[in-house]
Amino acid sequence: MRSNLIPLVDLPTQGSIEPEILIEQLIGREFAYSDFSGDEQIYKVTRRADIEEIEDKNLVVYPKLDDDKLIFHLAYMVGVGKGKWTVYFDGITGEEIDITQNFST
Repeated sequence: MRSNLIPLVDLPTQGSIEPEILIEQLIGREFAYSDFSGDEQIYKVTRRADIEEIEDKNLVVYPKLDDDKLIFHLAYMVGVGKGKWTVYFDGITGEEIDITQNFST
């Protein structure tokens, strides 16, 4: 199947960034959200156990819209706070790509 909307991309099949580097970026990180009454709350990652294991099975192809074009990343999908947030890191550079809050407020 071919498409003019999504180009063919050649991505590696394994990440080259050490997972420990990503963990270090997340420890001490704060995530802001609003509770059901609208008050701002802060969740702080204080320990390694707050971060899911980072393995190659967590690699995904992550499309990100950049101005008017799609950029495709080989990305680690990392759960934080017992799955409350998902942080996407580029599997080659370690750059943070995006964050998804996995609960409603």
